[in-house]
This record gives sequence, C-alpha cells and structure tokens, in this order.
Amino acid sequence: MNHSKKIAGAGLALLTVLCLTALGLAACSNLSVGPGGGGGFPAYTLKAIPAGTVNADTGSTGGPFAKAGTTAVSVSAFSIGRTEVTWELWNAVKTWAVGAKGYVFANPGRQGGASGTGPVGTNQHPVTTISWRDAVVWCNAYSEAMGKSPVYYLSGTSDFTDTTKVLRESESDTVSAGDGKAEQAVLNGGANGFRLPAEKEWEYAARGGVPGTSTPWTYTYAGSNDEDDVAVYGDGSTSSTAAVKSKTANTAELHDMSGNVWEWCQDVYSGTLRVFRGGGWGSGASGCTVSWRSSSSPGNRNGLLGFRVVCP
Repeated sequence: MNHSKKIAGAGLALLTVLCLTALGLAACSNLSVGPGGGGGFPAYTLKAIPAGTVNADTGSTGGPFAKAGTTAVSVSAFSIGRTEVTWELWNAVKTWAVGAKGYVFANPGRQGGASGTGPVGTNQHPVTTISWRDAVVWCNAYSEAMGKSPVYYLSGTSDFTDTTKVLRESESDTVSAGDGKAEQAVLNGGANGFRLPAEKEWEYAARGGVPGTSTPWTYTYAGSNDEDDVAVYGDGSTSSTAAVKSKTANTAELHDMSGNVWEWCQDVYSGTLRVFRGGGWGSGASGCTVSWRSSSSPGNRNGLLGFRVVCP
C-alpha cells in the first residue's frame, strides 16, 4: 500500500564503529575511529546480523515476509545501525563532508520531527526532513569520514578507484536527470562503506535476524505484539519524534524499527518511487508493523522520514 501522499502531507508536518571480520561474519565493536584515524564524531553502534534464508511462510502470523512471496529469500550477513541516524551524527558528518570534501546536500536536515518547523527535543532525536538522495550521499560522506570505501558512484562508473566519481551531491527534483542523479548511481559491490539497507535486510533485522519458527518472527511489531512496548507512533497523544532508544529494543538489540520515523530503504517500490519502512510518530499502529510497505519520491523530505545505515 502506497502512503506517499499521506507522508508528504504530514511532513508539511563516533566513540564510532569499527567493523571487523570474524569467522566470516561482519562484527562491529565500539572503537574510536574518525577522519584520518582521528576521533571527534558522535557514537553510532551497529549490530552484526548473521546470514539466513527466509521461507515464504515465515512470520506469517505478523504478516508474510515482504520479499518472500512464494520463493525463499536468502540474506547475506550484514551489520545495521542499532538506532536511526541521530541529528547529532548527521550534522557532524555533513559539516565535515561539506568542508573537507565539497559535498552538497539538497536539504540541511532537521533535529527531530513534529508538526512545526523548528528543531525538536535533543540532538539524540533522529534526523528528519532529508530525502532519499540526501541519505545515500550522506552514507558516502560517513564512509569517507570513517576511512571506508564509498558505495555510491556516478552513473556509468566502472573504475571504483577513481575517487572523482564518488557521488557527493544530492540533487532536488528541479535538477535535470543526468550522471549525478543519486537514483542513477552505480553501487560499488566491493566497498566496505555504509549504505541504505535493502528492504529484505531491513525487515529481516526488524523481525530479529533469526529466521525460522522463533517467536520474534511472528510478532506484529519489531520486538513485540504490543506497539506501546516498542514504537513511538500516532496514538492520539504523540505530536513529535522521541530520542532514539526511548522504546524497548527488539531481539536483535535494535531500537525504533517500529515507529519514531519512517526509514528509507535502497529499493525501488515502483517507477521512480523508493521504499520506506517501519512507521513513525505521525502514523497509526498499522503502519508500524514489520510487514507494512510504503513509498515516496526520492526527492521527498518531511518531518516523518529518516534512516539508518548498514555495512557489509
């Protein structure tokens, strides 16, 4: 079900992580790293999720696994942020990237989301009012800040050693389609940097990252059958985002996979629309279920939309 119109209307409404490889799985440890090996970036922790295969009927009690259909889906090991990207981290990386690497963002982002236009709460609220294009460009900026290889390159690039081809500009809908258009970017499959999660990775992690008959895979929401346990959502009294980790984590130790802000994913929904998942403070409980799918234009931004990142 496409709720892009609802979302667009409501929106008018580093200690960091070092990813290591152990036993063939991506593992993450809270070690201090930063640009050029220095520190200075806010903390952001990722959780290693092991590989697995999801059968078509897995998790059917809480809604079928969205990408399974009638065919089993395999997910490779990956690491995913334990929280949505906060305003603090977004702004620190963006500021560094603009000054050090000449990055250009179509939108500056906003501290949290609410029906007004100003910042919300503390800098631990998720960043909002950023487009899908802003999010993928920021992923490249975060990769470069952490000394990792960027994932997104300009259209037509085949030589991923050519750093002049790294996607460093987020364009708006008013810019003519061209090599710099973020949604036309090519992905460097050998990169160890950050990117948006594939939709199947997002739901796999939201359900707990342990497929099979385990109880978490039958939960309606990410970590519970009770939305109030795990989600900041539009319950009639909620008028804004909350700081990340305000609600209980799911079994994979991930917070806000249901609620707080909708999260951009890498996938195309249909046509030019991009997927977002998870529900948010301005949506009802049904939108926060682990199987709910929504979409919007890659240039859309509002106070309901945010993101989290993954790495190999």
